[in-house]
Formats: sequence, structure tokens, C-alpha cells
Amino acid sequence: MQSGQFQLKPSNNPSSAHTGGSFRVAQNAFLDIVGHGAFDKQTFTGTYTGSGQGIVRLNSGTLTAGAGEAVFNFPPGLFQWTGGTIDGSIAPLTNRGTMTVQYSSDVDPFIVGKFNNAGTFISVGIANLFFKGPTGAGTLTNLPGGVFEFQGGGGSVQAGIAAQSNFINQGTLRKSGPGTATINTTVFSNTGTLAVDAGTLRIISTTLTQVTGSALTAGTWKASANSTID
Repeated sequence: MQSGQFQLKPSNNPSSAHTGGSFRVAQNAFLDIVGHGAFDKQTFTGTYTGSGQGIVRLNSGTLTAGAGEAVFNFPPGLFQWTGGTIDGSIAPLTNRGTMTVQYSSDVDPFIVGKFNNAGTFISVGIANLFFKGPTGAGTLTNLPGGVFEFQGGGGSVQAGIAAQSNFINQGTLRKSGPGTATINTTVFSNTGTLAVDAGTLRIISTTLTQVTGSALTAGTWKASANSTID
């Protein structure tokens, strides 16, 4: 794709399926991989990557990971998540490249079911990521070797309307920007490294699995000078 905006949406069908591929998007061009409507649905299985100076984005509708898992392996800056839902209730979607969540005033991004990060996941500025699915649990797992980073002046991972929401950190969870970022989930587990390099990371959780009384029992917890883990 060399210019303008393109949507992966059949004109006569609000849903379709994809089985892997590569997207090439030139500078100043946008590729919406799930149309641009709240009721648009696309099913992705296999591995997806891309190239170019443009943007591949999810900003509306529902992206479902089909049976057998979907894997995103995009280079830094190419894939941006600004709204819509990633549904991992059948099989997880796993990020092995770089994904960026950007704030949008239109629709918040949502997770249903399982979402795994084995690459780099960046939450920019005041972007909020929600769980939904009142009949089941939503789980975000930052796998060993994965980096989940709050950049900029805020951001959050919120329980939303999910009956159960889990943030599992087995890799590196980092807060690198000023201001306060918030994790507000039913369960927060850190067996990896939690590092606050700037600002404050606030954890609000019914269950902190590495906290017994006033003692930390597992994981690595780092607060740099002039930063706070709350």
C-alpha cells in the first residue's frame, strides 16, 4: 500500500478470515486490518508481519484469533492499536514483534480471553487498555523475554467489564515516563522484573500473588531515584 487509507473489509460481508501474510505500508498511508465499524469482525490465524513507514492499525471492530493461535511480528512503529477488541477466547493472540497502544478519543482498546506478549508492547501517554467479557476471564501475560512498557505521562490496564482480569508478568514490566500509570485488575502477578524508572506505577488488585502481609515473596521489584511503586 503506497498512499491513503485502506480497510480489510469485504463490501458485502462484515466478517472474514485470514491465514497469515505480510503488509507493506508506505509513509503517510494507513491500513485498517478490521475495517472501520464497530460491528466489523476479522479472524486471524497464522503469522503476520510487515514493513514500511506507514501504519497498520486496529481502531475498531473485533479481531479474533482463530484456532491454532495468531502471531503478530511487526517491526517497531508499524502496528498501532487505538481501539476495538482483540478476542483471544478461542486461542491467544501473541505479539512477538512490537505493538503500540495509542490513545484515541473514539473507542478504547479491549482484550477478551488471552493475549500474550513475547516481544515489545508499548503503552504511549494516557492510553488505556481494558478487559471485557462478563462471562469469562481476560488474561494478559507478559512472557519471559517480553517487555511491557508504560511510556509518557500516564496509561492504564483496567479490569473494565470482565468478570475476572489477570495481569501476569513473567518478563519485564517497565514504567519509563513521568506521571502515574495504573494496573487495576483482579489478579496481578510478578515473577519477572518490575522496574519503575520514572514517575509512579500504581497497582490496584484484589490479589497480589507475590505479596504476603508486608513482604514480597517473588519477582524482582526496582524503583529508581525519584520514582515510586505504589
